[in-house]
Amino acid sequence: MPNKIDLRHPLVRRLHALQVKNARHAAGLKKMEEQITNEAIRREQGYEPTGNSVENMERQFEKSLPKWLRPGNVGEINDVFWPFFFTFDQVILPPQSSVSSVLTVTKEAGFIWINMIKSIFSKDPETMYLTWINPDDETAAGKTPGLKWSLRDANSTRQFSNIPIDMDHVALPRFPTTHPKPQYFMPNANVEITYFNTHATNYYVAFMTLQGYRIRQPEDLLSLVD
Repeated sequence: MPNKIDLRHPLVRRLHALQVKNARHAAGLKKMEEQITNEAIRREQGYEPTGNSVENMERQFEKSLPKWLRPGNVGEINDVFWPFFFTFDQVILPPQSSVSSVLTVTKEAGFIWINMIKSIFSKDPETMYLTWINPDDETAAGKTPGLKWSLRDANSTRQFSNIPIDMDHVALPRFPTTHPKPQYFMPNANVEITYFNTHATNYYVAFMTLQGYRIRQPEDLLSLVD
């Protein structure tokens, strides 16, 4: 029978510690080997090494996205193109009234208008309490009788409808009204919306939001330098 090893002996304990340390190093080396192998496979498939640098991000976007879908905040400033929302100021509409509101496209970039959504409230003139009108409600409570609107480009006087449009027909939050062809507004353009309340007693509070993209072109950059 061989002699038993005394685990209490200092040399034995040191040997055990070195064995544990060696096992950890071996596991780390194996992990590094797997990473290098995977990186080589990704390179063969056309992928760049992952990383936080702008250069790596640009290369990844160039390989995976068409130019018009690449994020505009990465790369050349001339290519900046990002989603944007313009909301008209709150408008209070007493019975038998019409009120206009104007928003200005700031000079940093143009605006491509694609969708529009609405949020309409009824207002109690005595308590001033607002009640949201849910357009998904198919009863009378979900309607805005007498409320219409029209939109125009105040700079070019371009109209977007020949007569005011019934508010119940457009811009549901779940189903935004989408243009067949996106509309472009130049930097510094003024967009004017006019609401018409032809109802005899109803008070309304209206919010209208335009959804789209800001696009900065070389001539827009020059306009930023005053």
